[in-house]
Amino acid sequence: MKKNLLALFALGAMYSASAQDTYIGDKAIVKVNPNTLFYNGGNVTLNANNTPVVSNEGNVFINGGTFSKGASVNQTGVEFVNEWTSSSQYGQLIIKNSTNTNVTAKVTVEKQAANTNNYVTYPIGMPFQDNVKQIMTAFNNGTFKVECGFEQYTCGNELYTGVTLKTWNNDKIVNDVVTADKNFVPGSYYLLNLRDGVGIKEFMTGVINYKGTPAPQQLTLKGNSVIHNMSQADFSGKKYSEWKDLFNKYREPYYTYLGNNLTDNTLSGKNVYRFANPYTSNIDISNVDSWLTLLNGNNGSPSNVTTANTLPSIKSFNITKRMDNFTIGWDTQNGSTSSANGYYLAKLDVNNNWTGSPEALIIKPLETFNLNFPMLDASKLGGTRIINVQANFTDNLKTFSNTPSATVLPKSGAKTDNLSQNNFVQMELYMTQDNMVIGDPVYLVGTTYYSTGGASKSVSGNSIYLFDEKVEGGVNLEAQSNFNDFNTNDYVGKPLGIGFNNLTEGNSYTFRLNLFEESIFNKVEKLANGKFYLLDKKNDEIKEIDSNSIISFIAGNNNNERFEIYWNEYPKTLGTNENNLNKSTLIYKSSFDHKIRFEFNNTTANIEIYDLAGRKVQENKNISTNTDYTLNLPSKAVYVVKITYNNGKVISAKVVNN
Repeated sequence: MKKNLLALFALGAMYSASAQDTYIGDKAIVKVNPNTLFYNGGNVTLNANNTPVVSNEGNVFINGGTFSKGASVNQTGVEFVNEWTSSSQYGQLIIKNSTNTNVTAKVTVEKQAANTNNYVTYPIGMPFQDNVKQIMTAFNNGTFKVECGFEQYTCGNELYTGVTLKTWNNDKIVNDVVTADKNFVPGSYYLLNLRDGVGIKEFMTGVINYKGTPAPQQLTLKGNSVIHNMSQADFSGKKYSEWKDLFNKYREPYYTYLGNNLTDNTLSGKNVYRFANPYTSNIDISNVDSWLTLLNGNNGSPSNVTTANTLPSIKSFNITKRMDNFTIGWDTQNGSTSSANGYYLAKLDVNNNWTGSPEALIIKPLETFNLNFPMLDASKLGGTRIINVQANFTDNLKTFSNTPSATVLPKSGAKTDNLSQNNFVQMELYMTQDNMVIGDPVYLVGTTYYSTGGASKSVSGNSIYLFDEKVEGGVNLEAQSNFNDFNTNDYVGKPLGIGFNNLTEGNSYTFRLNLFEESIFNKVEKLANGKFYLLDKKNDEIKEIDSNSIISFIAGNNNNERFEIYWNEYPKTLGTNENNLNKSTLIYKSSFDHKIRFEFNNTTANIEIYDLAGRKVQENKNISTNTDYTLNLPSKAVYVVKITYNNGKVISAKVVNN
């Protein structure tokens, strides 16, 4: 049965045409409103040349049928438009159980233009099956520059000024030139050249219309990250300092786009895998084993990621997605905050649970994402440091949702809906200036199965970072990272430090944060099973923080020793109240023990403990102040602790041992 459809779908409405054909004629206008689902269980024929015939701000689902153009129409894609309103509101089209051959109608996928002040080349995925020249139609420009050919040595500067489109090569660690005779490969990571004179930059304003024929089929992409003219066996053992100056096929040194550092790390620059959403709807990649296979993940044999992580063949697996006009729903007064150069990052931990940002696990139409393997055990990979990957994109990944669907898989293998049994908590901390995100967010992640204490030494280049904690308590100023995990049982009331790079003294900055409990898919305003406290040493203040907290400060000359975060208990202070903290001597509770953190300008101290009757019950002399001291209190009672430093300074305070 065919029918000419003329309808305005209201908010929340659903149209179902199971096993029926839908025919949209030249006089029809179909409007799909936000948060609306238009479902069709048969074939859809778009037989019109109007602009647009279908204006989709919601969700259109074609299940099992064809999506074709009429025999007498000459479509350009403007007839069916997935409208873009904001980064959280845009039209989506799912064509399920279909192939390229029964999809012939073109669509437009809209997106806000790239900020040409922040991008020289713009990463993008193309969910189309057309010839690459179609990209120029999106910009209303008739040229497609390919003055440098594929894998040509003699390109010179034309590689940058005379090439419209490149694509990342997951086998050779290089951006390849895309020539005019090629078709788009959905799922591939493309780069639009936004340099002056190439023909795209001047059109990169407002909302861009990317037009083409959707490619809905299942596809498989592989990657084997080995540089030009080298075998995997030879490349595996090469230190970055040994190959960064070598040339790819375009005579570019690898360091020019991978980073010019002198590290001898044998993993730096390797396993750089980049993909894109191949479809005209969101994809959910949180159930990583459903789409990603490590072809050599288990002693040279195929393995899924969670199995390799349990062995562990891989000690860390990350997914990153570039922030593009990214929005955080903070408060109505300050509105949204955007960043053009940061990344969302989700990390699979040792228990195969996601930490970090859930935003990294939902890939929107036209978006790209990266796979990273920063740590692995070559002895469990058949002796190689190269992870051979296979990405399988199927109908099962397609979704209209913006919420990842992953179930939590504890290491035991028993499924559970949350991590409450492990007391999972996470703080996502952002720094902003003038309502713009500065750098990438950082994460404090706590569970009962993490071990206290991190790396002995590491360096972060991010504008804000975290210091790893010491096992005995205290901040390791030489260990910097964007992720810091701690044990929620044994690291209570101990400092978790915050550090900074390149702050301008006298300028104003702001902290904002998100909290997660049980898993990163459960964002909360306040934690139910614990609290985070922020200590500002400069202002002698400590406060409980939640997702509504906004903490502003003026950068000074000692920023990296100013702020500390405490889990579940704030530090007790000798001689002051809890809202006017002494900058030097602190007493705090760690699990069941009370501990003292001494001043740094003294080397030894005598400690005397008195009961409330004034009797001395304990005395310890010449205690080193280099590390925190555990008080051995005789019983559950109230005591007065007296500390006499070697310079004669005396501090005393009451301690309740309960």
